[in-house]
Amino acid sequence: MDIVVEGVESADDAEALRMLGCRYAQGNLYGRPMPRQALEQWVTFYRPGPQSATLMA
Repeated sequence: MDIVVEGVESADDAEALRMLGCRYAQGNLYGRPMPRQALEQWVTFYRPGPQSATLMA
């Protein structure tokens, strides 16, 4: 079963989870809460393009 671990605050947290086999995590280590407009801009900027999708496949 895949799960998303919430509340990852430090690199030590992330490393411990990685050692336990956790593949998905979220928390302030990866990104701080932001207003909707800022989130929309971030998603637009980081959305994978056709070349990124090919590299990930």
